[in-house]
Amino acid sequence: SGTKSPLNPILGETGYYETASGARLYCEQTSHHPPISHYHCIGPAECRYEVSGYVQYTVNIHGMCTYVTADCPGKSTLTLPDRNNSKYEI
Repeated sequence: SGTKSPLNPILGETGYYETASGARLYCEQTSHHPPISHYHCIGPAECRYEVSGYVQYTVNIHGMCTYVTADCPGKSTLTLPDRNNSKYEI
């Protein structure tokens, strides 16, 4: 439901967010140049999926506006809560 401050590109900075449904998202800034954040999301108790990977950011300034572009150059891993704990690389 939003954040009080952005995940700034300070190495080692972490973030934790929880949704109304109980899903939890953990983030950590793991690189400064280029800015990269790793994430791990765990679904609510009724559907305990997991998604993890990383996002690489590009920050651009155009006039008086700053905008951020996010890219996922690596693989994300999705683990489903079935009896085999099926894993998919995206």
